Amino acid sequence: MPDRPSDLADEHIHKEFWKSGQDSHDSLSDFAHTCTSPHVECASLIAMGFSDDEAQSIIKGAIKYRVICKGCSHAVLELRKARGIGVRAAGLLLASGDEAAWEETQARYPELCEEIIPE
Repeated sequence: MPDRPSDLADEHIHKEFWKSGQDSHDSLSDFAHTCTSPHVECASLIAMGFSDDEAQSIIKGAIKYRVICKGCSHAVLELRKARGIGVRAAGLLLASGDEAAWEETQARYPELCEEIIPE
């Protein structure tokens, strides 16, 4: 077996392996925090217990009010927190298209989405 160059010592390989893994994780994490789609949002809302139709209504509202980039489930949780109501009640308010609920949710975000994802 040929000798390894000294810069490929086990410790160096170990460090490079974990650094590479961390770099990959950081890139994916950044991507997940800055990118979404209606399909991702739908899956998230369904996981919270909303029906497909309810999820689609919430997503349409989130696009209209420019908060989809914040995450639809996060929008539901923000309204829940603002009004002191349950998650399901907050989601149903948003799904119904309640303008006051959407405006209240929108106001909780200092910056709105710049790019609107097409419906």
